Amino acid sequence: MIEQFTRYGLTFRTVEEADASFILALRTDAVLSRFLSSTEPGIATQKEWIREYKKRENRNEEVYFVSLNWQGERQGLNRLYNYKDDCFEIGSWLYKAGLDISVPVLGDLAARDYGFERLGFACCNFGVRKDNLAVLKYHQGFKPEKTGESELDYYFRLSYDDYKTHRNKLLKLLNHV
Repeated sequence: MIEQFTRYGLTFRTVEEADASFILALRTDAVLSRFLSSTEPGIATQKEWIREYKKRENRNEEVYFVSLNWQGERQGLNRLYNYKDDCFEIGSWLYKAGLDISVPVLGDLAARDYGFERLGFACCNFGVRKDNLAVLKYHQGFKPEKTGESELDYYFRLSYDDYKTHRNKLLKLLNHV
């Protein structure tokens, strides 16, 4: 696994224990976390979670990235996990408030590119909270297949071909072609 890569003007590196306070700040922010599963607020708990994650990373079971701008400042998070058959799941998509909207979008595209193009998966699974209308609309633009729903979430599967079609349109809109 590559511990660092650059795509769309952002650099991604795997999460380390030193990122615990950054992750915790994002995941416990009242506005940013309103559509996330709850997170224990303690830094020690977050560091322990990262230590356990690093074991899964070392077994090539998942990858959790911190996105950095050109100055090396942390911008956000993306995670790929639940590798099954020919699919990966994407989640933990969380970026600082106040960034240009293109930053989290480009972060999402770069993370999916990693799963499809570097890891070689044919499809991507993901869930979206039903109340998270803006993110739901964003994801539906890719034309994913709806695979189910729960009381809180819709679940989707996205093929690489459908992803590439919409990715290329988004990159053109964001002047990244």
